[in-house]
Amino acid sequence: MTSCKWPGEVIDFVHAMHGLGAASLRTDLIGSLMHIPQALAAKKRNGERLGASPLGFVTPAPGADLQPELAELEAVRTILRHRRSGKSYYGIARMMNRKEVPTKSGGRWHAGTVRNVWKRRVSYRKVLGG
Repeated sequence: MTSCKWPGEVIDFVHAMHGLGAASLRTDLIGSLMHIPQALAAKKRNGERLGASPLGFVTPAPGADLQPELAELEAVRTILRHRRSGKSYYGIARMMNRKEVPTKSGGRWHAGTVRNVWKRRVSYRKVLGG
């Protein structure tokens, strides 16, 4: 990147970029970005999973089916058990952090993460049983 001193060199830099077709590059970029929603919709229609693997599962390769991840599924079991006993999302997240149960990303547990697991409880039945 070009080193600039304020203000004259910035103006010179902008003029130089305009001369190099920066406006055309911007138009091309915007045009490309406009196709992203359609591409994502097509992937979804084709049954391709979008985004990261949910807690309790891994994807061994792009396009591969989800595979159970046993250590993460144990965390899912813990969350579901405590939620069924009436514990709050926040309380479960605090307990998981206190016990240093690892998250999928290696960070801390949050009430929203626990809530997401609870909202997916029906899909976890196939893997966890009952």
